[in-house]
Amino acid sequence: MPGDLITRYLDELAARLPRTGRAALVAEIAGGLEDAVEHHRSTGLSEVDSQRAAIEEFGAPEAIADEYAPVAATAQAHRYGLAFMTTGPLIGGLWVTAIALTAELPEFTRIVGGLLLALVLVAAPCAVFSVVATSGPLRVRIRSVVTVLSVTAYTAIIVDLTAIAVLTTLLATTTTIAVIPAVIAGVASATRLVMATRGALALRGTRAALV
Repeated sequence: MPGDLITRYLDELAARLPRTGRAALVAEIAGGLEDAVEHHRSTGLSEVDSQRAAIEEFGAPEAIADEYAPVAATAQAHRYGLAFMTTGPLIGGLWVTAIALTAELPEFTRIVGGLLLALVLVAAPCAVFSVVATSGPLRVRIRSVVTVLSVTAYTAIIVDLTAIAVLTTLLATTTTIAVIPAVIAGVASATRLVMATRGALALRGTRAALV
């Protein structure tokens, strides 16, 4: 069928693009191809030859994907960097409030709290760096930014899993914990845990595409 060449081209391009911004770029390329096909058709070429000429003008799908990958990765890294940078202080504040309202804390909770603080001190600078490094003239090699942001995502996963585990233990072993603030903090951590897990997986795929 006449449309098969264009359809196969767009399908192959979509398969090579990262998820971020894929639909918009494919739609843009499809529109450009349609205009190019129309132009070649007006010169007397057949439908199939017009499509072949248009595809040749646009170049191979892998070339377009390779050119677009850093752009998509930069947008993705900036978005996740902002997400981690804004949720970090919010969730940290919720946990600090819950702890401050708890009359007595078991010793292991203090130890875990120290571990969480150490991890946060790693994740926070990474998140800030990711935002700054993907902004304006300060942009650096995007694969390095994605790597740093992956560290942030995995750190957030460790922090939230540990915090939820501690909360579960405290709810089962002590009656002095401020339940409502602690549960609010736990829900916030669980929400970020889902986001961080998705981010870690997405960033791993993006990093592989930037080889």
